[in-house]
Amino acid sequence: MQCMEVWGGNEPATRAVELTGLQAWVYSLPYPDSRKGGDVYYLSSCASGRISRMLIADVAGHGDLVDNTARGLRDLMRRNINFISQRRLFVALNQQFGELRSAGRFATAIVSTFFAPRSSLVISTAGHPLPLVYRQSTQAWEPLSSTVDTARLKAPLQNIPLGILENALYGQVTLQLNPGDLCLLFSDGLLEYPVSSNEYLGSDGLLAALRSLPLEPRETLIQRMLQMVTRDSEPRQRRDDLTILLLSPTGRGIPLQNNLLAPWRLIQSLWRRDS
Repeated sequence: MQCMEVWGGNEPATRAVELTGLQAWVYSLPYPDSRKGGDVYYLSSCASGRISRMLIADVAGHGDLVDNTARGLRDLMRRNINFISQRRLFVALNQQFGELRSAGRFATAIVSTFFAPRSSLVISTAGHPLPLVYRQSTQAWEPLSSTVDTARLKAPLQNIPLGILENALYGQVTLQLNPGDLCLLFSDGLLEYPVSSNEYLGSDGLLAALRSLPLEPRETLIQRMLQMVTRDSEPRQRRDDLTILLLSPTGRGIPLQNNLLAPWRLIQSLWRRDS
């Protein structure tokens, strides 16, 4: 991705995205027979490239009904593109869905911010499934809750959906990621995928599938995981939108050119906003 770029939406996607110090793979498949889904995904890169942000929001509704909401989320991502802290974005997200509450619109969401100089990933959730983390040092997949001390958070990590409570508090955790580590983020359409007539995949099923799969090649991990749990290269039995985001730190530094051009990019963005 280019600096100051926001990419994503609520349409089908299978794409590798190169960010500063971070490789991302995005997979999104709308609700069956829908051209556009209720899952909205965005990735952004700041003026210098050192701040990368990822958003997955599961919005109530499907298809064209979500389009206006998706555009609003894109605008919020752009406004907050150069802020290291994601708290301001989360407050704005909750406020936006609060204004849509009367129309029955709400969303679960997960927002993560990767800061390349420290190779750190900050994660906040609102009623959304928690990520799974692979550590190269232990060569094992684990739930996020087992890799961080969530009891010490000032606010809960997983709270109520956006737009339900005006002054809701949303906590955040910081993960230190090293080259070889992975972080898997996803919408609940993955956990609720039917694996039998009366059983869903669930967190335990997903974790078991990942632990049984060879890690390499990483660029095909999402597709191989889906093939294993759904027995289908394009999951047709899903009852919801399906979005998956795989993150892998690369350890690459920030190009000097990005630092030199960052002030000019900021000036250009301010000029476009005011014009």
